[in-house]
Amino acid sequence: MAMGFGIAAVITVVLSFFVPLIGIFGTGFAMLLAAIGALAGDKMFATVTSLIGAVSVFMFSPTIWATMAAPDSPSGGKSVFFTIVIVFLALPILAIFLRSSGKFALGKGAE
Repeated sequence: MAMGFGIAAVITVVLSFFVPLIGIFGTGFAMLLAAIGALAGDKMFATVTSLIGAVSVFMFSPTIWATMAAPDSPSGGKSVFFTIVIVFLALPILAIFLRSSGKFALGKGAE
């Protein structure tokens, strides 16, 4: 189960790498899949998904570049957006730590 979610996450993040405007949402979905895989015991695919997702979002996403170029709003919309992006990118890594510490785990090995 863990490896299946991990492979699905990597495939999703690679596909979202090439989709210009909605790719950031595909990356977010891939991070959720990677977090589920990491909680089930996968470490390799969760880490790879986070790295590919970070490169995709911060270097090749026109949505992020447009947000960075936009003027600051009084409601702090830009900072909220970046906080959400950072949380989603860190989610698989957090899931790895939760699984390693024994605080939360999914699957057969969960005790």
